[in-house]
Parts: sequence; structure tokens; C-alpha cells
Amino acid sequence: MNKKTLITVLSALVVILFGIGITVSFLLASSQPVINTFTVGSVEIELRETTGSKYKLIPGADIKKDPVVTVLAGSEESWLFVKIEKQNNFDSFFLFKVDSSWSALPSHNGVYYQKVPSALNNMRYQVLENDSVHVKETVTESQLSEINANPKLNVTAYAIQSDGLESAHDAWREIEG
Repeated sequence: MNKKTLITVLSALVVILFGIGITVSFLLASSQPVINTFTVGSVEIELRETTGSKYKLIPGADIKKDPVVTVLAGSEESWLFVKIEKQNNFDSFFLFKVDSSWSALPSHNGVYYQKVPSALNNMRYQVLENDSVHVKETVTESQLSEINANPKLNVTAYAIQSDGLESAHDAWREIEG
């Protein structure tokens, strides 16, 4: 092959490769990045009672007791629980009912629950019906004077996000750890 033909072929090849390079660069494109921001949700509650913590026992009397759980504004949809524990022979002296907005958690004595939507505003949940406990009429002065340890009613509140937890039972299992 002569030198002139070789230069012509190489020149043609350079022109073809240059043309392919421009064509490829025309077929490439890019986009702006999509930015995903992940935030942490929260569930916040408060348990308050305004009636105090010490009460006198009078047979047949209703005693004001007003524990209230508040799911604070901005909280995610959640499972809300209260655990009511009676100590020192409480049932011998008192009767009470849990507010009807709560459901008993089967096979977990003293645990009640409800599913709470996302809290746009502070949402309050009364624990005891009529905000009171009732001293049994059958309690005698003799029984009252023989009390060695004061009867107690302890209320504890818990909340956990409902996302990913299908049932109250699943949620309580997470809380118990």
C-alpha cells in the first residue's frame, strides 16, 4: 500500500472515529440528583394526676383519682398502653373501672390499650371511669385499723409507634422487651 493511500485511509478513519465520538457525546445525558431526606419520628406521652397521691379511706366513699395520659402534639400514630398494678391487698378495700375508651389486653392482667392516630394537638385519655375509685361499703373500721401496709394503685403509661406493629399484642411484646 502506498503512503498516499495509507494517509487517506487513516484520515478517513480519524474522521469516522471523531464522528462516532461526537455522536456518543450527543447520546449521553445526566439529571439533577434526587435528594431524599429521612427524619426521625417520635412518640411522646405524659401521665399526670391532679388529685394527689394519699387518700383517707371512708367506707362507701368515692375518692377522686384522675390519672390522665396525654399524647403530645407531633407524635406519630401509636399504640398507647396503661398498666394498672394493685398492691397491698388493694382489692379488699376498693372497686374501680377502667375508662371505656381502653381495651383489656388479653392474657396480660392489668394492661389496657388503644390505638392513637397521629397527634396534631395534645390528646388526653382518661384512665379511670369517673376519675375515681370507690371504697367498698363492706370495709369495717376494724379492717382499716389492722392495715399493715397501705393499699396502692400504680398506673404506668407506655406508647410505641404503630408503624410496623400489626396488633396491640405485638406492640406490648416490644415494650416488654
